[in-house]
Amino acid sequence: MKQIWTRWTVLLVLLVVVSGCGGNGRTTPTLPTTSAGDVDGPGGQGEILATQAAAVQAEYETVLATEAAATIAAQAAAVATQAAELIVEEGPVLATQAAELIEQGQTAVENGTLPIEPGSLAERFATIPLPEGSGTVEVTVTEAELNQAIAAAQAQAGTQSALQNPQVRLTSGTIIVTGTLAEPINGQLTVSFAPYVENNTLQFEVVEASIGSFQVPPAALQTAEQTLNSSLGAAMSQLPAGTGLQSVTVGEGTMTVVVVRL
Repeated sequence: MKQIWTRWTVLLVLLVVVSGCGGNGRTTPTLPTTSAGDVDGPGGQGEILATQAAAVQAEYETVLATEAAATIAAQAAAVATQAAELIVEEGPVLATQAAELIEQGQTAVENGTLPIEPGSLAERFATIPLPEGSGTVEVTVTEAELNQAIAAAQAQAGTQSALQNPQVRLTSGTIIVTGTLAEPINGQLTVSFAPYVENNTLQFEVVEASIGSFQVPPAALQTAEQTLNSSLGAAMSQLPAGTGLQSVTVGEGTMTVVVVRL
């Protein structure tokens, strides 16, 4: 019996020892750590390399920015120099060309040869079909078309006409031109013209003229006639080559011209 108790005692002691080494009381081994301040350890060396890399990147970016700014400034200066040289070289040429164009435009208006614009009265005469053989082609012009042509001619001239706000009325075989005359006499001018064809071109004869109670000076009549020549006459001058006018008839609100092959 004594031997049995001795064996149980030894077993209990072994269980206590084993349980004391396990569970929550067991010590868990840990890896050695290196502080950030330890320059000899991996952490310290990594921090140094990161700092050096940041410094190199900042210096590189500064150099690139400086070089880019210098390059842009140099290119801008070169472009400015080229522009200045071009202005000096081409300026007189462009000025001469502009003066020539202005002179050509003024001459065109004076000679009754306005540029042809789509939908204009000049385009209508320029695009009429050619008469076949000894046949003829009729072209009818309305008051609205003629007034539009007059406004376009004055705008093309670029200068204020002596006859301001001119308006045309077609009636009883005559073309009546009205407007405010600025010179040589200031007043409301009214001139009636009888159109006719001579040498296959349109001409105008003064039938009646008035400017208030004043006698109409010849210059005023010329101004009114020039208004028609720079619009209606200019449009008819665009007739196809080899054609001309045969006759002209003025009705109420319209005027019809007959075109013939020459």
